[in-house]
This record gives sequence, C-alpha cells and structure tokens, in this order.
Amino acid sequence: QSRVAEGALSMPREALRRRGEESGVYVLDGERVRWRKIAAGISSVTRTQILDGLREDDLVALPTDKPLPDGAPVRAART
Repeated sequence: QSRVAEGALSMPREALRRRGEESGVYVLDGERVRWRKIAAGISSVTRTQILDGLREDDLVALPTDKPLPDGAPVRAART
C-alpha cells in the first residue's frame, strides 16, 4: 500500500544527500551552495517529502559529476 501526503512540500529525491548520519541538501545562497540538514518524510521513486529544514522557495542543487563542498560557487540553472 502506498502512502500519500497531500499538499506536502517535496523535492526531487536525487537532491537528497547524506553527510555522516545527517540527511540534507545543498541550498543556493546567492552564488554559492550551503549544506542544510533536513528532516525527510515519505518518498516515492522521484520525490521526497520535506518535514523540516526547507521552505517552498528554496532552490536545491541536484547531483553533479564533481564534488560539491559547502560554500562552493555555482551558477543556478532552473529547469
């Protein structure tokens, strides 16, 4: 049985990252990315529910082929 969270804040599942025991994302902060710990809820194949740590207007970084350290300079590309 699948679970549904109507009206929940969610993000692409591939944006979720692990750093030690923490789940988090890299959030765009001006022209840099910043690590932010989040609390994730239920997930589907493509989306993850966000319980705490993000707002609706936050922009998160998707995976890249290069390491993405906290504070790395980036150029946003909205898709």
